[in-house]
Amino acid sequence: MNRAFRSTLFALAALALGGSSLPAQTPADSIAAWTATVESGTLVQKVAAAASLAQVPLSELPPATRSALTAELERVNNALLNDQPIEGATDLGSEDFGEYYLDLATTVAQFNTAEANRAMILSAGVSLGTERRAAELGDEAVPVLADMIDHHYEADGALETLGLAWFWSDSTGGSLSDASRLTIIRRLAEGTHSDSFDIRLGTESALAWIRDPAFLPLAGAFEAATVGPAPIVARLVRIEAIPALDSAAAPLTRVQRLVKTGRILHLLCGAPDHAPPSATCAALTAQLDSASDLLALNTLDEAVIHLNRLAASVGTAVSAGELTADDSIFIAGGAHEVASTVPAVAPWSPGVAYAVGDSASYNGLYYQCRQAHTAQVGWEPPNVYALWARIAAGQTWAPQVLYAVGDEVVYQGVRYRAIQAQQSQPGWEPPNVPALWARAP
Repeated sequence: MNRAFRSTLFALAALALGGSSLPAQTPADSIAAWTATVESGTLVQKVAAAASLAQVPLSELPPATRSALTAELERVNNALLNDQPIEGATDLGSEDFGEYYLDLATTVAQFNTAEANRAMILSAGVSLGTERRAAELGDEAVPVLADMIDHHYEADGALETLGLAWFWSDSTGGSLSDASRLTIIRRLAEGTHSDSFDIRLGTESALAWIRDPAFLPLAGAFEAATVGPAPIVARLVRIEAIPALDSAAAPLTRVQRLVKTGRILHLLCGAPDHAPPSATCAALTAQLDSASDLLALNTLDEAVIHLNRLAASVGTAVSAGELTADDSIFIAGGAHEVASTVPAVAPWSPGVAYAVGDSASYNGLYYQCRQAHTAQVGWEPPNVYALWARIAAGQTWAPQVLYAVGDEVVYQGVRYRAIQAQQSQPGWEPPNVPALWARAP
C-alpha cells in the first residue's frame, strides 16, 4: 500500500468506526463468535468479524480474542512480506482488504504484549500513530524494520519509523543501542542512493523526523542526488527534511553540533563489521576533539583550520579504503557544516600586523603566525618559515608544518611517527631523515 492509499483507508476506517454506536457492553457470545471467525473463517467472513471486534472496547476483549487477532495480523504480514498469495484477497479487492488490514493493525497495536508488538512492527506503515508505537519499541523494532526494507515491504513506512525511533530515543532518553543506531545510519545512507521511489520517499520522511543535525550533510547530499532522477523527492527534502534539521540545529552551540558528529564517528568506529582501523579512528577523534576544544575557547579561526584538517583526513581515509563515501558525508560534512557557521579565515595581506597565533590563508592553504610582525611583499607565508607555520591538512606529510613528538603522518602510503619536534621542510621527508621519523607500528 502506498502512502496515499493508506491515508485514504485510514480515513475510511475512521468514518466507519465513528459511524455507529455500540451497546454499553458487547455480549460475550458475540465476541466469541467473531473470534472463532477470525481464527477459521473465510477472508470475507474475517473482514466482517475484525471490523466488529475493532469497535469493541479494549477492556472487553478477552485474551483468546487478542491472541487470535495478533496471530491473524502476523499471518497476513508474513504473507505480504514474503510475497505469498492470501486466499480470497483478489476477490475481496484492494480497498476492502486494506480496511481489513487497518482493523487488524490498529486493534493489535493497543495490546502491548510481546507478541502483539512483533506483529505490530510489520504494520508500522499503516498510520503515523502505529509508526510512533513501533518507534517506541526501539531495539526490538529496528531489526524487523531493517528486514522490511530489505524485502521492499512497506519500506517507506519502515524507514520513517527508523527516523522516529532515533528521535524518540534522543528526546525521551529511551533506550536505543549503538547497534540499532548504526543500522539506522546505514539504512538512511543507503536510501539516498536507492532507485526505489518508496525507499527514497521513506528516507526523506525519516530525515524529516530524526531531528538530529548530524544528518544535515546527508540530507544535502540526498537533495543534490535526487534533483534529476526524483525531483518530487528532492523538493520534499528541500522543504521538509532540511528545514526540520536546520530547526533542530538552531538552538545548539557549535560545540554541541560537533558532539553530534562525534557520536556518528563513534558509532562508525564501533561497527562490528567494516569499521575503520583503530589508528584512523583515534586520529579522527583527536582532531574532532581539538576542534571542539578550540570552539569552546572561542578560538574560531584556529577551530576552522582544525575542522578543515579533519575533513581532509577523512578524505585521505576514504582514498585509502578505510572509510566509505557515506561515512565521509557524515564526518567531513559535519565538520564543514560547523565550519560554515564561522566567518572565513582572512587571506594574508601585506601591511597587516600579525600577532603570534593569528591565522591567515594563502593560495588555499592555512598558516599560523609564529612571530609578531607587519606583513610585507616577499614575506608571504610559504616564503618565511620563521614567521609562519603551515597548518597540516589531514595526516599526509607536508613541508612547513610544526610536528610534535608522537605526531603521525602518512607519506607515500607509509605511516610514520615523529621522534623529534621539528618544522618540516623539503628534503626532510620521513624516509629521508631517520633522526626525525620512525615507521609507526
